[in-house]
Amino acid sequence: MAALVAIVAAGALLLHTRSGGSARVLAASGGPPSVLSRAFVGLPLAGRDRDVLIGLGARRDGPVDVVVIPSDESAVRPADIRVSLGRNTLSGASAASCGKRCLRFPLAVLAGKASVVEVEVVRSGRKNADVRLQIPAQMPPGAESLFHTARARMLRLRSLEMNETLGAGLSKPVVSRWWFQAPDRMRYAIVGGERAVVIGTRRWDAVGRKWQQSSTSRLRFPAFSWEHARGARLLGRSTLDGVPVRIVAARTPGADLPTWFLLDVTAHARVLRARMLTTAHFMTDTYSRFDSAPAIRPPR
Repeated sequence: MAALVAIVAAGALLLHTRSGGSARVLAASGGPPSVLSRAFVGLPLAGRDRDVLIGLGARRDGPVDVVVIPSDESAVRPADIRVSLGRNTLSGASAASCGKRCLRFPLAVLAGKASVVEVEVVRSGRKNADVRLQIPAQMPPGAESLFHTARARMLRLRSLEMNETLGAGLSKPVVSRWWFQAPDRMRYAIVGGERAVVIGTRRWDAVGRKWQQSSTSRLRFPAFSWEHARGARLLGRSTLDGVPVRIVAARTPGADLPTWFLLDVTAHARVLRARMLTTAHFMTDTYSRFDSAPAIRPPR
């Protein structure tokens, strides 16, 4: 798990498939592009209940695409998925396919009235998964300009600190702390676990009270799991630790690793927090000490 955490935070693993948009993930009825595809236009939202990811792709007046992915990637029968909007409940057995693990439901949302879409997944021998997602009254405005400005500003940082929580809903999440220094330096410490330092192509891992040196591929820092997301929309405004932020929803497409993000962006276009939901990866990264994180040097 420690190695996986390192890969994710370093940006070496992009949690989307670059060719995902070319997959044939249109609805069988020939309707609008699936939420899994690069061509999707709509509102991406997601939630989870324990180890089950529920991802939505909503359009004005519908339809709504629903993606269900347990962390163990076990198969879920369409008949075991129920989607409710108000008093209207539909079974996945009658839904159209919109790609791998994706079902399309004729639900009228984003049509002038705020609503709640509830997705229940029946699981044999386990407690049912139940996720309720708030849908605004209207399609939120696009936020591509804000997203690109924030991404550019974050990628220009010379250093930063990050606190991360990463889990799959199957066991206790991994909590870790990270420091990054451009262009290729990183240090991390996992609570109750490993510590490492990476400088260019050199790596040191803490083994007891000593450091063990090895070689590694050169990585670029800073890098972010959300930097290649698309279709950003402004969900609203809030505060995070007393700082006003704008909440941006975005996604990366793909049949195997569709990913949903919520970003908390300040008025100065800095991302304070990134929340990510994808296959078996439920991650929250909180960023701080922009351009003021401690220097990263070889351990002694």
